[in-house]
Amino acid sequence: RQFHRLLERYYNEVPLEAIEAGLDTDQLREWWDAFRREPPLNLPEEILLPEARLVASLGGQRLVSVIDLLAIDPGRRLIIVDWKTGRHRPSREDMAQRLQTRVYPFVAVEAAGAFFGGPMDPARVSMVYWFANYPDQPHVFHYDEIQHRQTRIYLEGLLQAVEMCL
Repeated sequence: RQFHRLLERYYNEVPLEAIEAGLDTDQLREWWDAFRREPPLNLPEEILLPEARLVASLGGQRLVSVIDLLAIDPGRRLIIVDWKTGRHRPSREDMAQRLQTRVYPFVAVEAAGAFFGGPMDPARVSMVYWFANYPDQPHVFHYDEIQHRQTRIYLEGLLQAVEMCL
């Protein structure tokens, strides 16, 4: 959580001296140095929103995602960045199976109308998992319309299953 707060401050343009003054553990310093040395590459810089809260409706329910960093080039592309600080770097296959990998892009596309003033083409959305202990080895997942439709069906099924249990 400290690392997430550190990067939130960085993307909110807190002066580096103030950020670095708060590096109170060796681990936090190592992660910060890794980030400064190998930040996520090719992010849009037009709009950078740390700890972005997106909300979408599905089946009469609200889906809420709090995204570590939302990098936006309005009308062109949207990249979701998720910071990971675990010791081990999960395989791409394991990350692809995580609900987060499906839900975050889905919510971003669904929330785009309110957030960007119009619809977002799912093919313009991607998700990056950036690993503090493996900064030069991110996992990048591109999204598309087929995944969006499949995710909608999957999530509607999950919501129905939950509602049946209530």
